[in-house]
Amino acid sequence: MGQETIDFINALQEFLHLLHAGKVRMLLPRSEGLWENRPGFFYHLEAELFLQTNGGCEFQFPRQKFDLLPGDLLLVPPGMPHHERILLRRNDPFRNFVVTCRAHMATLHQAGCPTGGSPQPFVERRLKLPDPDFYFHLIQTIAEWRGGSRDELHTISNALAEVLVLKLLRDLEITPLEAEPEQLSPQLSHKTLLAKNYLDENFPSRFPDVAETARAVGCSPNYLSTLFHCEMGVTIKEYVNDLKFQYARHMLENSNFNISEIAGSCGFGDVSYFARKFRGRFGKNPSELR
Repeated sequence: MGQETIDFINALQEFLHLLHAGKVRMLLPRSEGLWENRPGFFYHLEAELFLQTNGGCEFQFPRQKFDLLPGDLLLVPPGMPHHERILLRRNDPFRNFVVTCRAHMATLHQAGCPTGGSPQPFVERRLKLPDPDFYFHLIQTIAEWRGGSRDELHTISNALAEVLVLKLLRDLEITPLEAEPEQLSPQLSHKTLLAKNYLDENFPSRFPDVAETARAVGCSPNYLSTLFHCEMGVTIKEYVNDLKFQYARHMLENSNFNISEIAGSCGFGDVSYFARKFRGRFGKNPSELR
């Protein structure tokens, strides 16, 4: 077992101790503001579950704010705009873990504090988890559990949190997760994987173009375009367009925004063009999914 995996296990065991000591808070933001396009805020199509183990992090939502402290567990539902900022105080080390389920894939990443004192967390390590359906349904259950009294909520949320942490510990102990992220996708080169991750992590709040993506991964746009197309089978523009249309479909099925607003949020100024491309991709007009 690699040292980095051992570090993951030790940190999660610390969280488990806090849980058993009754020091874990389950935080669920109110649903107001879902899918709002707010400058500087991010949102995703899948829920994210944050486990804070060290230091603190401020989460700003459209209608409220949380300070995430050691022992806190925060569930950010799909489509919830949020902005996070490290609480730099007393030179506390900062670390949290984030579980995400997307397209039948579950990942666990560790976020830390970048050098130079930037208040924005950065991903230090990302691991692919087995049994993604388990994580998907557990996170969905946590997201939907809001009924009952405060005591009932505390009891149920702590039980669900313990199941989650125990499952993470088991998977880390029995699964060889020491490989670098690019080794989990051996068909992709390091640059292509970095580019794909950059596009995925900015989506759907932003849709970076080829030039920006190339700068982020440290190569020329022409080189990245050729490499990405060769290894992914699609161009960067086609990959981003696929993200946009999947996002548009999700918005049509799950939000109250009109078709023009959804097209605009995907970067399509011409609603007729958007509708035609959408129909060509999914075989249905956008209005048929409302």
